Amino acid sequence: MRCKICNKTFFVQRKLKDLLENQRYFICDDCYKKYKIDLEFNVIPLDDFDLIILSLFKEAYKFKGDPFIIEYSNLFNYAITHYKDEIIICEKNIYIDDKKLELFNNISKISKTSLVLICNVYVLK
Repeated sequence: MRCKICNKTFFVQRKLKDLLENQRYFICDDCYKKYKIDLEFNVIPLDDFDLIILSLFKEAYKFKGDPFIIEYSNLFNYAITHYKDEIIICEKNIYIDDKKLELFNNISKISKTSLVLICNVYVLK
């Protein structure tokens, strides 16, 4: 397989019992070590509700495509099982300033629920 970050060819050892299972690997071990996932959970209070932020990294990386799609989808599955009544917004890298906080606040007021933001990284400005 080819790593989606460094484009290096890598191999995955499989056993006979999982040989026919559909498993996808997008990132080599070196890139997993270089770009460590550091899950972060933050809550920003809005006027009536909350903005819940689930992010994969603490710093922004520039990837071509999304090599961490499996981890991203696991985070999304976690969000839809634990936050059933909230609105979920997915964004790659997001920079939150006063205008975006006001927008999130208005969305939460209209929907009368908290918002869950899933992203690779977020930055408060």
